[in-house]
Amino acid sequence: LKEELIAIRDLKVNNFLPFDTAFLSTKDRIFPFKNMLNFWEERNIKVKEIENSHYIFDSYKNWSDFI
Repeated sequence: LKEELIAIRDLKVNNFLPFDTAFLSTKDRIFPFKNMLNFWEERNIKVKEIENSHYIFDSYKNWSDFI
């Protein structure tokens, strides 16, 4: 797992992020919310806060409920 996380960290494709919005869990105990918020805001990506834990998909029945 550590090697996979390092590979993700080091992944850079021309500094291009194909996202216009980042959905961040405010109660994530794996990735600190403040760190995630700083990362996306520094890249001028819109942030939508979700009051949930790390794995949010059990809380939604379909994509339209999530988005």
